[in-house]
Amino acid sequence: MMTALKEYTLPPELAAVAQRELSETPSTRRASLTEMRRKISEAGLDADGSTCTCGTAERATDQVQDDAFLLRFLRCKKFNVSRSFSVYEAYHHFRRDNTQLLAGDSLDPQAVRHVWEAGVIGGLKSRDKKGRSVMVGFPGRWDPSAHSLEDVLRALVLQLEHLVESEETQINGIVLIADFAGFSLSQAKSLRPWYFQMMTSLVQNAFPARFKGVYIVNQPWYINILLSLLRGFLSEKMNGRIKLIGSNPAALHEYFHPESLPKELGGTQPPYSGSKWAKTIEEAYERGVNVVSVSEGYR
Repeated sequence: MMTALKEYTLPPELAAVAQRELSETPSTRRASLTEMRRKISEAGLDADGSTCTCGTAERATDQVQDDAFLLRFLRCKKFNVSRSFSVYEAYHHFRRDNTQLLAGDSLDPQAVRHVWEAGVIGGLKSRDKKGRSVMVGFPGRWDPSAHSLEDVLRALVLQLEHLVESEETQINGIVLIADFAGFSLSQAKSLRPWYFQMMTSLVQNAFPARFKGVYIVNQPWYINILLSLLRGFLSEKMNGRIKLIGSNPAALHEYFHPESLPKELGGTQPPYSGSKWAKTIEEAYERGVNVVSVSEGYR
């Protein structure tokens, strides 16, 4: 049964940010949710975001029309319903078009735990100075023979689904710190253009989150080559959000509290533990948090 947001309220401080940054108010929410559902119904979308052959939207699951779920899309585009609906469609099409990669058991956290444990990608429980969720990546820890690019992408999708469960993250956004210490030219040569294309397509057009910044530290000279490839897939706005920090991670303190960062990122916390992050994702999944079930319609 669909969950309506009865007497829906945000904590006062977060509500103030939502109104200032997203123009979100109770009346805006109600009107936008109504308009969003109208667009979904008129488009005759099935549960997977494709056109429903039965000519109705009745087969759309409760989950993908739940208020809380739809609000993710509205917030990521500041309650511009047309743009939010475009992301909604792209979100489902991305999964439909990549069923071998993103459906069924392949999106079980246990299946990609090795990626998180190694620290190839992951996240912090703390937030940056603007209240944004923090993802981290240590590409130098990537072993191409042990961590396929497909599994890295699956792990990314799973942790994004986990992070965006939080309304604070929906409103404030997500940032990434990428530490390229130890990243070799051999590893760089193992990357593939399709991975960049899929990753950038996901974060720019096909996922309901506000991606607010990328901070690159300890980058070797050949990262400029990778960046030139990556920038070709990014919008001007996203390109402008990439910051090259260099070999002094302490420069991150402008954006992050030192006590929130692991030692290798110039912080006062112990070295980053991928095992702890993997446990965070697995526990969320075990609680029934909507991490992977969004792909069930594509199996």
